[in-house]
Amino acid sequence: MDRPNGFDEGLKIALERLRFGDKFEAEVRRDLLSRGVTEEVAQAVIFHLRSRKLVSDRRTLEAHLRKRSGRKAIGRDRLRIELLARGAPEELVDDSLGAGEDEAALARAVLDRRFGPSIDPGRGARFLAGRGFDADTIRAVIEIDE
Repeated sequence: MDRPNGFDEGLKIALERLRFGDKFEAEVRRDLLSRGVTEEVAQAVIFHLRSRKLVSDRRTLEAHLRKRSGRKAIGRDRLRIELLARGAPEELVDDSLGAGEDEAALARAVLDRRFGPSIDPGRGARFLAGRGFDADTIRAVIEIDE
């Protein structure tokens, strides 16, 4: 198989990847490099996509935050890990999560939607921990006998 190294081939690969939804620049770069595109071509392709607003880390982050709200809400710690693993810029993640809604209110809403107003404290704590809420938030939402 020929190694794709031209701009047109790199652009074709990137657009195919973007067809399935917004991606972080780092995700596009990783995909291009894994498909044999040179670093220089990958940079040029990403610059081209960014200049035409086809790739935007902020827009991708906001879409991910919307997807992870409501019924699928998760804690800030887990959300931060997910975003960084996908390739979101750390400063953008920190800015977005720092300005987010009250973590305890979010945890309470998730718990109420899932189990209603009365729930076994142990079960609720395990559920929230699985969703990535930190121990302080869980204690604030659920009265746990210690």
